[in-house]
Amino acid sequence: MEIETFSPIINVKFFLLAIAGLLILATYTWQFKKMIGAKVQVYLQLSKTFWLVTMLMLAVSETLADKSFWVIWAQATSLLSPYLWFLFILQISGQIKLIPLKLQSFILLTTTTFLLMILSNPWHGLYYSNIMLENNILICSFG
Repeated sequence: MEIETFSPIINVKFFLLAIAGLLILATYTWQFKKMIGAKVQVYLQLSKTFWLVTMLMLAVSETLADKSFWVIWAQATSLLSPYLWFLFILQISGQIKLIPLKLQSFILLTTTTFLLMILSNPWHGLYYSNIMLENNILICSFG
């Protein structure tokens, strides 16, 4: 059983600066939305922004229920980044036409399935089996 801990964030201002930087980058990139890969890059920046916001909310939350809510959303948003990077690389390189539509659909379906599994974890406990709060440190065990 793997255990993951989430410690409180010491420097909140740095996280806020990074969130602002990602939002600025996404806004700047949006003006090039007709170029290949620009929209995916914007979605990627917004995904990373939402992940940082969830990590920040996880750090400032005080109750176990709030922390477990934010840790599930943090894990769900971190799952989107690899898929969006993969899609971005395929679009930029022009190799998206070489991958069959069935394989693209399978990758999207797999990502969506894992996303739904993480978001529905409070009902089945397959992803996080145990979540504890000890001295403002969240301890999660997988499986």
